[in-house]
Formats: sequence, structure tokens, C-alpha cells
Amino acid sequence: MIDLVFAVFAALKDLIHQLGYAGIVLGMTIESSAIPFPSEVVIPPAGALVHEGKMSMPLVILCGGVGSVIGGADQLLRGVFSGPSFLRALRKIRARHRRQDPAVRGIF
Repeated sequence: MIDLVFAVFAALKDLIHQLGYAGIVLGMTIESSAIPFPSEVVIPPAGALVHEGKMSMPLVILCGGVGSVIGGADQLLRGVFSGPSFLRALRKIRARHRRQDPAVRGIF
């Protein structure tokens, strides 16, 4: 089992090394944009590459931060532009449930 963990970590490390700093930005952008992709898949292999001298720690930190900001901005813009229509649809659903079942009133 431990061999599998080391093999997966080595594969992730090779992938991050091939993609470079842009891969860190991309991975952290995906992580911060509500897609179930943990940052633990990106940052520890990048940290191992820093330890080996193949990447720069300040640049890894900067790229991780930039990716997180891009992903967060993506979520903000989605909320700003599609939030009102989503809330209108949610209100319609709530109204429909209230008419259909009085027991649902406490939930919504």
C-alpha cells in the first residue's frame, strides 16, 4: 500500500515538474473554483521539487496565491452575473414546495 502512495506522489511530482509554474497556477485555480480538486495534489509535490532545487519557493508560493485568487475571482464573477437568476429560480422552487406540502415550510 505504501508503494502505491509513493508511486502516486512521484507521478504527481513529475506532472508538476513538466507543467512548471503554470501547472501550479492551473491546479490552484481549479481548487479555488469549487471543483472538488484538493490543493494537496498540487502544493506538496511542488514543495518536494523546491526541496530538490528544481523550483523556487517564492515562485511556488506566488503561483499558488495567484491561482487561488483567480479561482476565487471566478466564483465571485459567477455569483455576480448568475446569482440573481439563481436566486429567482430558488424562490420559485420554494414557493412551489410551500404550496404543495405544508410540512416543508420549516425546511425552506
